[in-house]
Amino acid sequence: MSTHQQLLYHVVFSTKNRKPYLRNEEFRESVFAYLAGVAKEIGGYALIVGGYFEHAHLLVRIPAKVAVSNFVGKVKGNTSKHINETSQIIKKFGWQDGFGAFTVSPSQKNSVYQYIANQMQHHAAESFESEHLRLLDKHEVQYDPRFVWESLSLGRNCADPSGLKSHALDGAGDSLPMPFTLATTAHFLAVRTPA
Repeated sequence: MSTHQQLLYHVVFSTKNRKPYLRNEEFRESVFAYLAGVAKEIGGYALIVGGYFEHAHLLVRIPAKVAVSNFVGKVKGNTSKHINETSQIIKKFGWQDGFGAFTVSPSQKNSVYQYIANQMQHHAAESFESEHLRLLDKHEVQYDPRFVWESLSLGRNCADPSGLKSHALDGAGDSLPMPFTLATTAHFLAVRTPA
């Protein structure tokens, strides 16, 4: 029997320190096009890439043989490298260390596509920070509010789970070691990747 899969993700990540590096429309659109091109080059397919001044959203198919964290790390790393080597606008570009990746069912694909397509209008009324926390809550993602926006050092654990915002995960509410968090199986990944 042959193998068949449909692995569609809504991936979200911000610029380093959420700086508005993508404020220039022409530059922003070229970055989004480059993100899509890198996704294709490494075996994926971006249905749409959008975002706002300080973050990007991708609706992307990721091949089963590639770990989501590896895929996103390559997309971000290759794009940062390209921008830093070619941009006349920004001296030192980078993406945040982590990202969010939500699985998307076929029934929700068009809704997520439209959500990403309308990011410029959407962010006239909601900040990226608010949006990201809303997505985490919507997908019942376990996270520690102290570390959502701050960079974590490799190997650091959440030793004090008292500050952890927890959603029941099939009865397992334990915190997972940082910087890797896997919550609501096949619904969300929050991992630290090199920019």
